[in-house]
Amino acid sequence: MKASFKAIEKRFEALTMLLGGMHERLNEHSTRFGAVEQRILDVEDGAMALIRCVERVEQLPKTMAEKNKDPEAPSQCNNICIMAMAKSTSTEPISTYIKQLLIELFGRNSFTVTFVVERVHRSLGPDPSFELLPA
Repeated sequence: MKASFKAIEKRFEALTMLLGGMHERLNEHSTRFGAVEQRILDVEDGAMALIRCVERVEQLPKTMAEKNKDPEAPSQCNNICIMAMAKSTSTEPISTYIKQLLIELFGRNSFTVTFVVERVHRSLGPDPSFELLPA
């Protein structure tokens, strides 16, 4: 009888070790599933942010069309910015010079209608004394 109890006890020990190993594996899988769930949540958050960006981009054509139709807010799409043109570039008025320059650059055939330079203004250049300041 003692022999049979010893055999049963050995089997219980084997089963206990087997269950212990299974418990460790279950804990490992649980940890991995937790990490996977967190990654999925991070990806979903990123996807939602991208969806919001796409929705805003999809609204841009509608917004731009509304701005185009609104006579109270004239578009500035016809403005041209020429940078680093010296004052002594031309002896004639700057508006005439710019008109001739654009025709020369793009060709007369590029313009479907005659264009007018309505307004010309200069912006201030960098302050020369700024370079002399100690670092």
